[in-house]
Amino acid sequence: MAGGNEVEDVNAKEENREDTFIYTVAGWMAFASATLLVPYIVLSLIMDFNPRATHTLLPIITLIAIIQMACSIFAFIKFRDLLNERYNFHDIDNLVPILILGGIFIMAVALTGRALPALKIPMLVLLILSAIPVSIVGILYGIRLLRLKAKLHGLLKPLAYTHIIGSIFFLTLILSVLGLLTMAAFDVMLGLLFLQGREEDEEVDFV
Repeated sequence: MAGGNEVEDVNAKEENREDTFIYTVAGWMAFASATLLVPYIVLSLIMDFNPRATHTLLPIITLIAIIQMACSIFAFIKFRDLLNERYNFHDIDNLVPILILGGIFIMAVALTGRALPALKIPMLVLLILSAIPVSIVGILYGIRLLRLKAKLHGLLKPLAYTHIIGSIFFLTLILSVLGLLTMAAFDVMLGLLFLQGREEDEEVDFV
């Protein structure tokens, strides 16, 4: 029996190490996502004000967008997993794939509109039609996140309200740049949360 317990303890430690590593990676992915949004915004604005720079800047912007999206998706999924495993919280589970697929679709439409000027107007219409429902789902995501009966080391409300505000900015369309900056702040807080480690959040909010 003692030998069996030792094996279980070793397995538990190995699983804990693997989880710690995965969430540490997720934390740095979240930071990378936030960091990459800055050059993406700057280069996009330059290209908007100077269309002649499109040929030079578009490949760079596309590469940045793909890497940023990959980092963001990984961190976003790991956040859902963290809430599932540590708090048995599933209220946002069905919204996560919608936000991920919606984000990928919006990015593809935006890049296509930039790459093909002849399709700029149709892509703009498609962008508006897709951004509105995805933004509404983003607002709902933040609202549902507030149902969690834990403070996430003091980051629950900042995370939820930041996501809600960012989604509202995207919903207005003309404030999309502010939406990107707000989501960068969300990613930074997500990174900080992941790097807190695997310890339980002892502060539980029952109100």
